[in-house]
Amino acid sequence: LHPAFAPGERARHLAEFDLILLPSLMAESFSMVLSEATAMGIPAVSSDLGAFVERIRHGIDGWRLDPADIKAWCHLLIQLSEPEGRALLG
Repeated sequence: LHPAFAPGERARHLAEFDLILLPSLMAESFSMVLSEATAMGIPAVSSDLGAFVERIRHGIDGWRLDPADIKAWCHLLIQLSEPEGRALLG
């Protein structure tokens, strides 16, 4: 978590991200954060709910997980932090 970005600085900050996490517990109809990350080529790990299902192709441009499956989230994040897993981030 971080504070709001100053006007015009969002893209500069997002460019520093390797991955974005969207662990929503309720279905969302749209996600501005996902739109901004996708536009910059940042892969996402999201809940398998709502608009994320339509916008993230699991294993291709991100990953979708059951929001209640904490072990799956931990396993994937550990995998992505290892050298072999980092290659999956593009």
